Amino acid sequence: MSNTGGAWDNAKKYVEKGMLKFKIPGTNPQEYKVQTKGSDAHKAAVVGDTVGDPFKDTSGPAINIVMKLMAILSLVCLVYVSCVCTCRVCALKSPFFRV
Repeated sequence: MSNTGGAWDNAKKYVEKGMLKFKIPGTNPQEYKVQTKGSDAHKAAVVGDTVGDPFKDTSGPAINIVMKLMAILSLVCLVYVSCVCTCRVCALKSPFFRV
């Protein structure tokens, strides 16, 4: 999601610089129309950038928290799983791990 927000932002910048061109049907093949600010392509890019900004702002921190949570949970579960799988006596002696 973070990459998607960046792509929409870059698309808007691309249009604003006048880099977006398209051929006009029925005219000379070398003739292009340049899309700049105020064109329909720019309006669509602004909408995309508006949608993409929250993606950039929220997905990065949210993914970071999920990664940390999963790392902690895997370490906690590792102790229980390794103890239960290797020796059931270990789980019975521990006050925290009851089978």
